Amino acid sequence: MDDIIVWGSTREEHDRRLRQVLDKTREVNLKLNKDKCEFGVKSLTFVGDVVSEEGVKPDPRKTSAINNMERPTNKDEVRRFLGMVTYLAKFVPQLSTQSAPLRSLLEQKIEWVWSHEQEQCFLKLKEILTQAPVLRFYDPEKSTRISADASQYGLGAVLLQQHEEQWLPVAYASRALTSAESRPKQQAEPLMTHPVPHRPYYKVGTDLFDWDGKSYIMVTDYFSNFPEVGMLQSTSSKTVISYLKTVFARHGVPCELFSDNGPPFSSGEFAVFAKEWGFKHTMSSPTYPKSNGLAESSVKTVKNLLKKSQTNDGFQKSLLIYRSTPLQNGLSPAQMLMGRRIRSNLPVCEDLLTPKGASRIRKSKEGQKEKQRQLHDRKAKHLPMLKPGDNVRLRDCSTGTWQQTGQVQEEVAPRSYRVQVDSGLLLRRNRVDLQLQQSQRDTVAQEAVQQDTAGSAEPAGSGPDRADHGLTKVQASPPAAGLSRPKRHVQPPKRLIETC
Repeated sequence: MDDIIVWGSTREEHDRRLRQVLDKTREVNLKLNKDKCEFGVKSLTFVGDVVSEEGVKPDPRKTSAINNMERPTNKDEVRRFLGMVTYLAKFVPQLSTQSAPLRSLLEQKIEWVWSHEQEQCFLKLKEILTQAPVLRFYDPEKSTRISADASQYGLGAVLLQQHEEQWLPVAYASRALTSAESRPKQQAEPLMTHPVPHRPYYKVGTDLFDWDGKSYIMVTDYFSNFPEVGMLQSTSSKTVISYLKTVFARHGVPCELFSDNGPPFSSGEFAVFAKEWGFKHTMSSPTYPKSNGLAESSVKTVKNLLKKSQTNDGFQKSLLIYRSTPLQNGLSPAQMLMGRRIRSNLPVCEDLLTPKGASRIRKSKEGQKEKQRQLHDRKAKHLPMLKPGDNVRLRDCSTGTWQQTGQVQEEVAPRSYRVQVDSGLLLRRNRVDLQLQQSQRDTVAQEAVQQDTAGSAEPAGSGPDRADHGLTKVQASPPAAGLSRPKRHVQPPKRLIETC
């Protein structure tokens, strides 16, 4: 705590309030410096201002310091002078306009030239501060009004209150206009809205942007607001076209693509791409990105996600959550594009993840799988299950031979085993690539059976004493005239027939 002011409209009111303050300071053991205390005065200096029963006026010591300042000789001295003047801005009407000639010297591209205009401005500001009006205390019971004005250099305002028949100032305020604000502006035209597409990926917008020294491309669907984001190695037409082909292969070719007038989109190569892939390419006016507003706003959203994500994995998760978050219409971009929600780490009902017609598709796929199973199982049979410790041969997938041997360790999954080969290496193989090795007794018995079978199956007259008794030529009779194979009725597969 620095200064305390106790005031009263009468002597009795002042003394009563002072007694309350002193009692409170004694209660909290707050020490006061007697040499710095002033009691029963008509005016005093408080926070750089002189406060009296008339109102508030600038401290004469501050105005005197400004009045005694020498003419500035460089930009730093101009900046110091304006800083002291700005401290007393509430006493100076239209300060921003009054100080404009001096402020113009502070612009970086302006060469230092102290002309007659700056000299007059310097002297006038000193005069204004010397004759600064006394500001009245604000009274909530009195009539109040604000008077404002503007020029090409700044804005100014004054708060006035009525005292009898006069409107007296309570405070002045002003602000200099920035270079952008001081430039003349064109009258805004009525907004032209893009027609809302009737389906996803009928119309898309695209834009390029840079982030953290890398180039990115954004593709946004006008129907669903679903964003596609990719990092580019370069911003050439060839690279941009390659990425767009990837997006179109995933979602389909749009009827219209909207972009800015940048070099990748205004090239002849891009025009050929649009013609070959069959979409209309519309470009916004140069230097007017607002016409491609959806892509511009999507870029801001993605930049915000990149800013909050420290890694690429974090960005992809953020993009996933954005795509699955409902918009103002209650639907997420993924729902509007795909007809269903997409699963993220946020809880979601299973029914919302299922698109329309999923049951019909599931039944169709189950029927196809059953037909494939029946066709395959005509010539298939179950192989014996293997147990840990069984000796097996492993098929070499490159040569088709069964030379490598090993021992089964465990069944990892149905028809999948982990086998330790003779070299000690553990391999995982499917049952069809493993052949159970027979014991030595089984091998001898099988060879004997094969020899007996081979001896009994030898046809008569086929031994070494066999003699050729001649050859007989048999010729099949030609088919009877007029006979032909019946023609089949070819019916196209149902999967190629579109149904509505």
